[in-house]
Amino acid sequence: MIIKSKYFLIIMVLFLSCEGPLFEIPPEPDTTAPLVVITNPADNATLSDSVLVTIYASDNDEVNLVQLFINDSLVLDSMEAPYEYNWNTIEYTEDEFHNIRARAVDYANNDNQTSPVRVMVDNNDNIKPTGSLLYPFSGQVLNGSISIIAEADDNDSLKSVVFYINGDSVGVKTTVPFIYEWDTTLEFDDYYYVINVQVNDASNNHITLGPISVYIDNEENIQVDTTPPTGNIVYPPAAAVVSGNVTIEIDAFDNEKVEKVEIIIDGSFSVVDQSAPYEYVWNTTTYTEDMDHFISATVTDSSGNNTNLMPVTVFVDNEENVIDDTTPPSVVITSPAANQTVSGSISINAAAFDNVAVSKVEFYHNTDLHSTDNSYPYEASWNTQDETEDSEHIW
Repeated sequence: MIIKSKYFLIIMVLFLSCEGPLFEIPPEPDTTAPLVVITNPADNATLSDSVLVTIYASDNDEVNLVQLFINDSLVLDSMEAPYEYNWNTIEYTEDEFHNIRARAVDYANNDNQTSPVRVMVDNNDNIKPTGSLLYPFSGQVLNGSISIIAEADDNDSLKSVVFYINGDSVGVKTTVPFIYEWDTTLEFDDYYYVINVQVNDASNNHITLGPISVYIDNEENIQVDTTPPTGNIVYPPAAAVVSGNVTIEIDAFDNEKVEKVEIIIDGSFSVVDQSAPYEYVWNTTTYTEDMDHFISATVTDSSGNNTNLMPVTVFVDNEENVIDDTTPPSVVITSPAANQTVSGSISINAAAFDNVAVSKVEFYHNTDLHSTDNSYPYEASWNTQDETEDSEHIW
């Protein structure tokens, strides 16, 4: 009996010491989410230039993936530490808050994410303003009262436009138009003067326009204007098919003053316009049907100099249903420029063209119809003071 008990004890020891499926204890499932923290930047921090965003992630087992989101857009998808992202804040909207959050996933697909870190992007403006000195021209002979005209623009905001004559500051303008009225009769006669303009923005970046040299001669009958005016026929374009009433539009410019613009049709009929915009409503139904007709124009300045503009040929077709016009018009906003900072009351200007005729131009503000213009020049008035400050708008 004792021997049987010993055998039984030995067999039970051997049996219990054997490894096998019968005695395997399944591991407990991993339900512990990883830990993830954004260690840089801090919440409510103000950032500029390039910023290194750093993330700490750990898990009871092992981290498989770390993701970084800026404004809900995925910018980092990393499976290896260190979890870092070099963020170029210059590419993001200036003077606005942006949200950063991180997400970590372990090999059991447990995931965790941080609360959003809210930061302000504020980059120093180191972009110089732009501009040009429009009038007078270098080498020009001047007399009487003249307007020194400059144009200026900046990526952020302009501070001032300063006019200099012979190195002395003679005028400062802070809003458009940037014009200084110069009475040359108060200066020494028969003398050269140097004009330059300094454009300053709100971040103290600046550029100098010019310098240019002009000659003052106020003696009577000495200055003779021999510079001819310039211009072009804006509408209709060459080879256009026209019908009904068509507005002929002319652009005209002169160093002194445009006196008149004479619009000529087929070399015989003519009409004179003495003030801008220079245009004439042409009733094509009184002209020969299905034929080419010629439009030309002559620009004359106040000194009698004149220029014949390049003529255009158009085809008159007033028969009903003959023209199957499937060509859409084209339109582009010419002012203000894209991404420009504006203030006060401004004009939204557009250029529109069509192979037949432009009926109207509709201006949309943030997808809503703002106004309609049925005649050239096409423009809409916008009082920006009615809008939220530091906000973006789409036209």
